[in-house]
Amino acid sequence: MDKAREAVQRPAESLLGVLQAAEVSWDDADALRDYLLLRGEISRHKQDPYGYTPPKGAIDRIDAEQATRKGASRWPLIDALRSGAHRVVDAAYDYGMGPEDLAKSNGHENGRQWFPALADRLHLAAVVAKCARFCAYAEAFICNLTIADRSKHYATDQMWPQNSSELVERYNRHLGLDLPQHVQPVHERKTAVVEETPKPVAEEKSRSRDHGDDWGH
Repeated sequence: MDKAREAVQRPAESLLGVLQAAEVSWDDADALRDYLLLRGEISRHKQDPYGYTPPKGAIDRIDAEQATRKGASRWPLIDALRSGAHRVVDAAYDYGMGPEDLAKSNGHENGRQWFPALADRLHLAAVVAKCARFCAYAEAFICNLTIADRSKHYATDQMWPQNSSELVERYNRHLGLDLPQHVQPVHERKTAVVEETPKPVAEEKSRSRDHGDDWGH
């Protein structure tokens, strides 16, 4: 597995050749599948951190809403809507970078063995946070469609993974993404600035009761 891990960390032009020559077991291939998924999401986030969206699910928001209003069971719809984002979150757990891990002080350091560069770990943490928030949003969205009284609607941060919006804010801040784009020089836009000493998230925080949740970045 160590050889396989070294292979995927090599320059792209040599990656295929190394993997073709390596003996990779089924278990290793399964692990590499998730690793390559996370590597790909890191690259996507680096290319466009402001515009990053989680991988698409099996159905989109419009189809999920229509099916819900027609009386379809909500959990299959929730799982289908967030399936792309959930796959990323699920893979991150294997590297110690699940949402609960990232909520701890310097939780992103758990992934150092597989993601040696601090920038990669912070971008991955931002990806996981945004995918986690979409998972929570999807559940709140589907559940709220069946609740007529808006005062009883669920907020995104009430759903699993709870308080994911705080993680998004934290890692956006570490990457310098919390500044409005219009105040940044053009050449600095879409460029992440790594903060060397990230501050921990407060592990206890009152839940938001803002029922006007909408999906965003």
